[in-house]
Amino acid sequence: MKKGKKLRFIKRTLSNIIQKTKSDKVKIAITGIGECGKASCILSVYDKMPHILMGNMKNIILAGNSSEEFFKKYGTSLIIDNIEEVLDLLKDIKEEYNIILISDNNIDEEYKKYISSIITYKLHGLSIYELANMGHMQKPYLPQDRQPCIISRKSISYTYQLIWRGFLPEAALIEDNKLLDEIISSKVEKILKNSIMGCINISNKLIFLNFLKELTLYIGCELNISELAEKLNMAPNTIKSWIKLLESINFIYLIPAYYTENKRRYIRTPKLYMEDTGIAAWLLNFDEPKKLEEYEKRDKFFENFVVSEIIKSYHHNGQECRLYHYRDNLKVKIDLLIEDDEYIYPVNISGSKDASYEMVSSFEKAALHKKLGYGNLISLSEKSIKLSDRISAFSIWEI
Repeated sequence: MKKGKKLRFIKRTLSNIIQKTKSDKVKIAITGIGECGKASCILSVYDKMPHILMGNMKNIILAGNSSEEFFKKYGTSLIIDNIEEVLDLLKDIKEEYNIILISDNNIDEEYKKYISSIITYKLHGLSIYELANMGHMQKPYLPQDRQPCIISRKSISYTYQLIWRGFLPEAALIEDNKLLDEIISSKVEKILKNSIMGCINISNKLIFLNFLKELTLYIGCELNISELAEKLNMAPNTIKSWIKLLESINFIYLIPAYYTENKRRYIRTPKLYMEDTGIAAWLLNFDEPKKLEEYEKRDKFFENFVVSEIIKSYHHNGQECRLYHYRDNLKVKIDLLIEDDEYIYPVNISGSKDASYEMVSSFEKAALHKKLGYGNLISLSEKSIKLSDRISAFSIWEI
């Protein structure tokens, strides 16, 4: 990328949570899609600890041949980045070591197999709160009749420009849109090289890129493996294995379908979302934000954006979230269900400026195993509106 102004520093919401657990006796692991700022987040708290990159071939050889020599050289208080390169090292991390682990991969089970006391966190791209320098004020989102409304409402064109750029720090913070193609291309190349190419048997990178492009067309939709396999002339099992790989490296996520014991009533296909909307727009060749804004399926990109922001509100506060989508054989659909110990809260998402009760009438028709909590419609509306005694509509910028 051409040299330009230094990107402004963004304090991550998660760094505040990590600061609170900072201790010589606490072991931490942080995971998330490549290039989302995991190392920067950790180093903003543990700035004095040595940061060891396991992408370095010499370090892989040293750790692989002798963990004793590795810890003798670097010490037992350090940050180990790309730990997925040398997972055998985990079994030699002793209780008294002060170790922080960073990985692009979801390897929680590997951590817990060897380190029972580890705390794991997940980082995503920048949230809208972080972009507004208000990351410390973001709380896990739950539908309610009054939302915080801390961030000023933005225009539709600004919103789609943000979705088009995506939320990986370097892409989200650049001022020159002309540099975006080069930045995203570089990010995708790195992710493919570091996390994918060694895991799958493909002779031509183009095959995998075409698969990614077709997969992107399903964002915000139920994932139809058979249909996708037919389009690409590939075996369904290959498609399944590649999707599982993309999930494991935090490139995509699947929101499971809600169902209870009466399984016949519910449609059980998960919905697909991309971890970064900027990469999704790049894969579909949208070379300027206006093209995304005029795209016939732009609502699906908006839905992806909203779901991502909800997930960030939990993970960046160090909390898990239980999310589902709902569809049954009576054609009742709800975009998102958020479950806590007592209630299930319904959320519908619309990329329009309109808000009406008809857009959320499905909430009371769903067959759920818990009490129905307060419901929200999240859209691009210009003002918050009470749609019923138990449902309100808000702009994405108000939640």
